[in-house]
Amino acid sequence: MLVVLFVIPSAEAQRAAGRIVLSGFAAFPEGWTAQGEFRPADLYRVVTEDDGPYLRAAERSGGARIFKKTAWDSAAYPIIEWRWRVTKWPSNAAAQVSLYVSLDTDIFGIPTILKYTWSRSTPEGTVTEGGFFRPIDIVVQSGAVDQPNEWIAERIDARADFERLIGRAPKGAAYGIGLLADPGVVVEIGEITAGVRSGQSIP
Repeated sequence: MLVVLFVIPSAEAQRAAGRIVLSGFAAFPEGWTAQGEFRPADLYRVVTEDDGPYLRAAERSGGARIFKKTAWDSAAYPIIEWRWRVTKWPSNAAAQVSLYVSLDTDIFGIPTILKYTWSRSTPEGTVTEGGFFRPIDIVVQSGAVDQPNEWIAERIDARADFERLIGRAPKGAAYGIGLLADPGVVVEIGEITAGVRSGQSIP
């Protein structure tokens, strides 16, 4: 039997590299919660390949968000990076999958969320205001890809987006991350990290 071991860098080693892992999924569903009657393991499962573990959404008739509360310093580590691929879209033209990034909470203690979306039909770059208790939606990918088995890497400056769209700097430590796949979307999502900006000193 072939046993593949994955070594998780220490917190010190991660910071020395200018990045921290918000979720590597090796321990999933530890630390994750889900909406309603679901459990995180009902909605996603871990798949392990040579380059490490990732999540695969279960194909279901209904979608539900999963969330992980994890604090980090978004002033020191404002850049969020992850990889994903959608291997199946439903017939619904408006279907989408999103990564939620919460850099603080409002006066009611509710997470202030930016929602980074891969939409089947909405053009890339579209920003939709969230309104009361709803996240701001930013489309970072649009449509199907020619090679659905190829990973697409994302790199966004969440703190800059927050300041531009919310109109203020985040207060204190970041709050957490979340994932939501619409019904029928089969998406795979790899390690999610927070890092420094190019040219920024490592904390």
